[in-house]
Amino acid sequence: MSYQVTSKTDLYVKETDSRSYLYYGSTHPNHVYSSIVYSQCLRLRRIINCNNRLSLRIDELKTYFYNSEYPKKMVENITNKVKNMERRPPRAANTSNSSILIPSSPTKNKIRVISTYGSDNTLVDIVKLVEPELLATRSFSSSESLTTRSSDSRPNQESGPSGSGDLFSFMKKTGTSLRKKLVKVRHLAVAGENRTVRCNRKNCGTCDLIAEGQVYVINNKNVKPAHGDCRSYNVVYCFMCNHLNCNKNYVGRTVQHLKSRVNEHRSRYYKLLSDPNLKSSIEPDDDSYSLGAHLILDHGCHEREDFNSSYKVFILKNCSPRALEECEHRYIQSLRTIKPFGINSVDPFGLPLLDPP
Repeated sequence: MSYQVTSKTDLYVKETDSRSYLYYGSTHPNHVYSSIVYSQCLRLRRIINCNNRLSLRIDELKTYFYNSEYPKKMVENITNKVKNMERRPPRAANTSNSSILIPSSPTKNKIRVISTYGSDNTLVDIVKLVEPELLATRSFSSSESLTTRSSDSRPNQESGPSGSGDLFSFMKKTGTSLRKKLVKVRHLAVAGENRTVRCNRKNCGTCDLIAEGQVYVINNKNVKPAHGDCRSYNVVYCFMCNHLNCNKNYVGRTVQHLKSRVNEHRSRYYKLLSDPNLKSSIEPDDDSYSLGAHLILDHGCHEREDFNSSYKVFILKNCSPRALEECEHRYIQSLRTIKPFGINSVDPFGLPLLDPP
């Protein structure tokens, strides 16, 4: 088939395709997420030969990345870059991306002068001053890249210093800032250093449960909370019972936001209240109902508000998803939170308490 035939190509997507991508909150380097967005957009650009359809498909793709909580600014920058790429006919001997895709730029025939904003002004001014003289030389005046220039070999002298000539395109990149240097260690500037704090977001049902102390004593062991808030994820957490003469605790893990996991525990408690027969059908190794069963069986709670008033929660450790289960096991064993000394029904590895008091 000749390439000149007005046939249009599109990406075929199976009905069973969930269009789910790597969650942005997972423990991966930042370049992994941008590479995923770029490669998926580049795939669309390579397959689709109609710009209008390409724009539609990329806009659809963006919604799936937003669902995985990718930053909107990052997705927008990458998708706009791919949209501006030109697509040329593939060659029979070479069908790689480099032979099909051409970055399109309004400064295609110009030499780019990239400087750090605010620090290279002197150098940029010098380049602008010599630009008219360079354009008048034989090397640049006869260059094929300057075919759009006027036949007059002498450029307008007034345009040189202003940077509007045909030879250079001046661009500025953002330099480093104090915020960029501090953002990775911002938790060190928080009062009390390593401790769990409230997110203070509107309608957050977990903020009232956050224990913001520096040190807690659990089964005669001093425990320091880890840094984080209600929206932290990939964490091992600890629930403490506030009832008088009850020193029992619960250790759990989650790859979700902490507040989402707290909401799940609360909903399990509500289910036990609404269905008394549910307690008899719970499997012995099902730990998801342990917090609710503890309030009902050990303290006789029967009100929905009792969950928030009975527990405090804090983060024990931030770790990668791969190490979460092992980390939870270590804390359950070291803090002795398995029944009857704690609230946990079972160890994640199915082990009994290895060092009972």
